[in-house]
Amino acid sequence: MRVIDFECSPPSSAVEQWAPSPLPEAPRGSGLTWAGQKPQVVPGYGMANYERIFGARRDGSSEGSPLDMTFEEFCADMEAAGVVKAFMSSPNPVTVNAVRTRPDLFMGLVRVSPFDGMLAVREFERIVREDGLHGLMVNP
Repeated sequence: MRVIDFECSPPSSAVEQWAPSPLPEAPRGSGLTWAGQKPQVVPGYGMANYERIFGARRDGSSEGSPLDMTFEEFCADMEAAGVVKAFMSSPNPVTVNAVRTRPDLFMGLVRVSPFDGMLAVREFERIVREDGLHGLMVNP
C-alpha cells in the first residue's frame, strides 16, 4: 500500500534533534510569533475538547504519548507503514531541515500567522524561494 500523509506530525523531539542549533529567533511572519502567549480559553473548545476526547488514555499506556526518536528512525517508521510522501508543517526550521535531508519523502509547508499580515506573506515567499518549501500552513 502507498500512503500520502497530508498532515505529518513528527515526534516532540523534532525541534531539539532536527532543527538547526541554535534555533533561530522567530521573526514576525514566521508562524511562531504566538509562542509564549497563553491560548484563548473557550469553554468546550481547544484543550478542554481534547481532554474530553482523549482523556481515557490516562491509564498509563504509552499509546498517544510523545515519541523520542531520531530523524532516521522516524523516516524508517513512516516508510515501513507505506508512506511515500509526507506533508510536514512543523516549526519552519524543522520542516526546512527535513525537506533538505529527505526531499524524496517530505514536502514542506511554511507556517505563518495570519496576524502578521504582509510580514507573513514576505516570510512565506522567502522560505519558498530560499529554502525550497512547497506550500502554506496558516497557523495562528
